[in-house]
Amino acid sequence: GQQNRPIKKGVTLYALNANVILSRNNGAAVGAVPDWAFRVVATTDVNPSYALTTVVVAFGKDQRAAVLWYGLHQMDPPTRMEMTDAEKRLIIYEALAKHSAPLAALPCRPNLWMIDGGGSPAETVIDFAANAPQICGIETVCVFGRAASVYRPTGKHKIITGEEHHRVMQSSTKQWVIFNADHWKENAQRSWTGSPGAPGSCSLPIGKHDDFAAQICREPLLGKGEVGGRMRWEWGHLPGPHDYGDCMAMAFMGAAACGIGTAGVVQQQNQQQRRKVRHVKI
Repeated sequence: GQQNRPIKKGVTLYALNANVILSRNNGAAVGAVPDWAFRVVATTDVNPSYALTTVVVAFGKDQRAAVLWYGLHQMDPPTRMEMTDAEKRLIIYEALAKHSAPLAALPCRPNLWMIDGGGSPAETVIDFAANAPQICGIETVCVFGRAASVYRPTGKHKIITGEEHHRVMQSSTKQWVIFNADHWKENAQRSWTGSPGAPGSCSLPIGKHDDFAAQICREPLLGKGEVGGRMRWEWGHLPGPHDYGDCMAMAFMGAAACGIGTAGVVQQQNQQQRRKVRHVKI
């Protein structure tokens, strides 16, 4: 009945189509980092069957964003049907290592690289992220997106929480980030509806971006509302890839991991200040 479906249709939704995204052209050259940029975040979606999909986004302190570069790193399809987990892991690890050199050489060299570990055999991306600073000099994190219905910032390992994401620390070399994919996908999509240059808005460089824009619109938000005290999202799924959309959601979460959430930059007290506050005697 109605009680079990309180998702309201058309209440908090936004008009987004490929033409809106294509109109957000900021006139900058591909790879040119704007002077307002506070952090440059790269995100990669791993699809072993065809390619690594990567987007590089600049973020200002007010969560203003600009796509600086995006592209595919083609992966060699498996030569045989049956492959061991070790062989699959090796192919993904080597592809990421190979992709890291041109990524680090871009004029818009990222401060942070977030790689989706969801579609890879266990721990491949976690291991690569631990070694990436030695391989390419970029701080790298393995990330896992979770639907809002199952996202919980809890676990048996040490966790550090942020806005709709948390870092899990099993050891100094085994760390990863889990995030609310629905929350950040909506934020990333909404960014295209703002005027270029506005806080929380996003824009594109000079060029032809038809495929990029089409991919972002292939998962339209159909409904959103509270179910059992928690926010839930309902998405449409149109045919064709939506990897660039997934990368953009990761990028906005990556900005939050750098301290630029939906409220802009959050100034955090350092540990010493917190310790002082805790020990004040009244």
